[in-house]
Amino acid sequence: MGYSSLEELIGRGDILVEDELMKGKIAKSDSVNVEQFFAGMPDVSQERAWLMNENGNDKATNEVHINGFSSDLDRTIVCDFDKLIEDGEGVLSKAYKIRNTDRSTGAMLAGTIAKKWGNKGFMGKAELEFEGSAGQR
Repeated sequence: MGYSSLEELIGRGDILVEDELMKGKIAKSDSVNVEQFFAGMPDVSQERAWLMNENGNDKATNEVHINGFSSDLDRTIVCDFDKLIEDGEGVLSKAYKIRNTDRSTGAMLAGTIAKKWGNKGFMGKAELEFEGSAGQR
């Protein structure tokens, strides 16, 4: 394919194409049009700054975070919602920027609430809005 490493392929949605030979071989997908999933993908072959972590290091060859069991975002969220967790009632809404390295975001908040309140008693409402994209959660 002309690439010297897998790192050159990371995030390269612009090079994805539908395989016409395979499409005709599977009856279930014969009428499925996936062209819209590939349309408008940005060419990131030259601009790769998004692969750098907050310290300017390449994520492919350096550790992205040194943060133990939670992400920086998770710890920020728990700190922001500390009063709501402590009081156990009320509503708090916050917005955050999220990145692909912020996997399982919200799990620490849920765990902290569960640790404090168990399966009953917490009447608060935590509203979180995220901008960006992330891993599984």
